[in-house]
Amino acid sequence: MARRIRNKSKLAGKYLVKRKKTKVELEKDAIVRQKELFYWAKAITGAVAGFLGVYAFELVGWWMFIYMILMWFGFPWILSFGFFRFRYDKENWSWKEILKEGAGIFFLTFMLVSTVFHTIKYFPIFDHFIGL
Repeated sequence: MARRIRNKSKLAGKYLVKRKKTKVELEKDAIVRQKELFYWAKAITGAVAGFLGVYAFELVGWWMFIYMILMWFGFPWILSFGFFRFRYDKENWSWKEILKEGAGIFFLTFMLVSTVFHTIKYFPIFDHFIGL
């Protein structure tokens, strides 16, 4: 058996030394917070767009697909520049950043929410149980 070596100092592991973050670290943290905010905004946008596509616009088939593509590629520009007013560096900025961030979660939430609400709305057995 291996012996466990203990630190004999009473204060070992109890105190955490904090240091000031450098300017580069603060900028990276701000970029990460911006990306997380944009990610979750696209998740919520996908769910709301799926719900509106089924109930408000009553889209089915190709019209729903075209609506999803328009929301997927159009609404992030409104979110980015109109709602959140993110500032992008012209040297590092790329249009792919806006479209790439959160694309998967948008598609997942859109498809999940629209499928569930379409099933609830049009499947005849749910009318009896839910009363819609």
